[in-house]
Amino acid sequence: MHAERSREDGRDGAVRDRPAVGRPSAPRQGAVPHVLALQRTAGNIATNRMLGSGRATMPVQRLVKLGGKVYSNDLRLPESEPSVESLWESVVQVAEGGTDEERAEFETYRRQMRAQLDKWVDDRAVGRLHPDPDKARTHPRGRKQQARSYRSVEELYAGLLGWVKQKPGRHEERELADQVRGSSDIDRQLDALLVKVKRWIDDQPEMNDDPVLRKRLWQELRTSQVRRPDGETVPLGVYRQHTARMAGKGRGEATRIGQDMAAVMEHPEKYGQADKIVVLHDVMEYLGNPGHGNPRTAGTDLLLSPPSSRFLSTKEIDPVTGRRTESTKSRGMRTENWRGPLATRDEADPTTLLARRHNVPVGPGQSFTTVRMLHLGAEAGGTTGELGAMAWALFAFWRVNYDHTSRLAYHTLHETLDMASNFGVSYNMLDRGAGLADYRPGTLLKSMRETIAELRKDLIGLGEAVKQHDRTADADGDGEQLAGRYRALREKVDTAARGTGWMLLADPETRAVARREAALALQDALAEYTWLCEDLARSPTVREPAWASTPPPGTYSV
Repeated sequence: MHAERSREDGRDGAVRDRPAVGRPSAPRQGAVPHVLALQRTAGNIATNRMLGSGRATMPVQRLVKLGGKVYSNDLRLPESEPSVESLWESVVQVAEGGTDEERAEFETYRRQMRAQLDKWVDDRAVGRLHPDPDKARTHPRGRKQQARSYRSVEELYAGLLGWVKQKPGRHEERELADQVRGSSDIDRQLDALLVKVKRWIDDQPEMNDDPVLRKRLWQELRTSQVRRPDGETVPLGVYRQHTARMAGKGRGEATRIGQDMAAVMEHPEKYGQADKIVVLHDVMEYLGNPGHGNPRTAGTDLLLSPPSSRFLSTKEIDPVTGRRTESTKSRGMRTENWRGPLATRDEADPTTLLARRHNVPVGPGQSFTTVRMLHLGAEAGGTTGELGAMAWALFAFWRVNYDHTSRLAYHTLHETLDMASNFGVSYNMLDRGAGLADYRPGTLLKSMRETIAELRKDLIGLGEAVKQHDRTADADGDGEQLAGRYRALREKVDTAARGTGWMLLADPETRAVARREAALALQDALAEYTWLCEDLARSPTVREPAWASTPPPGTYSV
């Protein structure tokens, strides 16, 4: 059970036993304020935000907190200052005290910085559609939240300047997100990963040892509900509920998940990219340690916390390759609890300074959600290509599908892919979109065919080595015969080869299934190839192997 497995989370390495499923009901929150009174104060959009979240108090969505003073035009904050004139004067003073180069840069962006400061305190603008139809199209849920807290005017100045200068980069990321959403290769990588996650769950010792627990787990995932000991039924899936709620209000794309998250793992080709990311995220939370008020489930603690090495952020890069040369444990985020969680990019953090230096868009901080989701994929045996596909699709989900009026801000491409690089995913900070080349149309098929061709060539020499080994093993009578494993390997390679042919069929769903099954068969073949080579290398009768010296071969790696 879980007590036999260690947990490495960068903290105390504690090990916990599995408690009973469920937990006592949490105290109920206070009654929702009178809707009409709230409408008079904050408007219909703000009322919908509060009622949709189920919280008793609606968070203020746009404000600038500097030290102990708050700037916002929200009428529920009698202590706030609605005008930013004095604050702007302080910003100007910081600029005037800078170098000649810094003063010149300020004059270049002065108008945009002042306009942005006004937007940051306009709480009543959150959720409103932009008057420009083109901008309204790219912000279907209305203008995003902006709640920021700074320790000094200097940090506020850096945050304002950085936000304004990185605006072209944010537009570029929207275009990259659209490319990701249109990538069939990324979808097929996600399909294979979802199937692997289901297999991984079924293969856990807890599931094999306790059929009742297995049945309860899949029942919870099929219904997206868990029953607490007191009989109360609690819905599961934070992202699943969020997307369904937004779609119901006409503020987001509808998903096909319904309540059956297990079906997405069984037949992922029937679902869209956003659906797959929603399920991967919610299953990750379902299998992990409960947090954010989530209940315990039949799958709780099957997925242990990632090691601390997975949580590193980039501190410095190679000026030519754009790749990490120095790392830090900091995520560049500064948090405080002020009328709810308030997270702001720490302008003094080395990760932020690096991003500002290269005009790379950043939000609240590097994404720990990315780490936890890729950790699930890695534990399930995902390839680097599949983990990269998950990171790219997660970025696109946050950029396009996530409700940007939420108090919890979304993560940018850099904040996502930088953390994915801890899992071997290729990322160039100076050319953030370069990694998408691995998912161009036809790239997956080409890579698989090249690997199959290399495997078939190596199988000739590998077969001769197996004969050498088995002759001696048969004569001694105490050695393992490898011929059966060799035949199984050949069958797996043939299955993968047939699958690559089916990937060219006309029916999209048939192609999707063929890609997934061919990918899984090829990965199984590569794993068996590697194990067989290792066993032959230890055989005293096999010398100078004729097969590849560095398995697995080809470009499609496990």
